[in-house]
Amino acid sequence: MRHIVLPLLLIACRAEPETGETWISPVDGKSDVLLDVPLRVHVGGLQLPPDYPLGDDFIRVVDIDRGGFVEGRILLEGDVVSFVPDGGWEPGRRYVWSVGELPTLERGPEHFFPESLYGEALFATTHELEVLEIVLHHDSLVCAVLSRDLDAITDTVTATLDDHPVELGPVMLHHEVEWLADAPPELLEQSVSVACFPELEAPDGASLRLWWGEAPSFQARLEGADLRDVLIGRRRAR
Repeated sequence: MRHIVLPLLLIACRAEPETGETWISPVDGKSDVLLDVPLRVHVGGLQLPPDYPLGDDFIRVVDIDRGGFVEGRILLEGDVVSFVPDGGWEPGRRYVWSVGELPTLERGPEHFFPESLYGEALFATTHELEVLEIVLHHDSLVCAVLSRDLDAITDTVTATLDDHPVELGPVMLHHEVEWLADAPPELLEQSVSVACFPELEAPDGASLRLWWGEAPSFQARLEGADLRDVLIGRRRAR
C-alpha cells in the first residue's frame, strides 16, 4: 500500500492507558475488509455522555485511489467511537484514516493524547494479500505479518537472503489472536495472520526479500522483535 501520512490522534482520560485498553479496528494494514464493517476506536476509561459533540470530522477517512474524504456518521457508544461510511466501503479500494482532537467543553475535564496512538492507519477492501512486516521473533524465528487472515497457504512462497535464494522449508501459519489472547472479541472480526519459517536460519541484520504468490515482493532488514509487540503496535494498543 502507498502511505499517506495523516496523524491518528486518540484521546483518553488519562495520559498512559494500559496495554489492551486502547485499540483500533481494522488493524493497520488490513486488507479484505468487509464493505459494511465500521472503523472502531476503543479508548479504555473514556467516559463521555452519548450526546458529546465530537464533530463531523472527528474521524476522517481518505479514499487513496479516488482521492477525497469519505462521508459517514460518527457514533459514540461507551468507550468506543465508530465511523460508519455512508453506503458502506467501495470494493477494491484503499483507505487511510485519522482521528482528530477530542473537543474540550468549557469547564469540562482535561483529556490527554496517548502517545502510542499517533500515526496513520491504512486498510483496503481489496482481496490481495500483502506482506506488512518481517521480523526475527525472539531474535531467532523469522516471521511475516500478512495483511489478512488465512486458513491455509495456497500460494507459492519464495525468498532471498542477502540477494541469494534460500529454501524456506515448512511455513507455520498463525492467527493474530494467538499473541493477543487477552484482546476483546471484537478484534477477531478484522484480524491478520502471521507466517513463520522455523527452518530458515537468518542472522540479525540480514536482508530478506519475500515473494508471496502474486503480491509485490517485500524486503526487510531483519531485526529482533516480539511478535506480540509488533501486533500490539499495529492495533495502537501499547
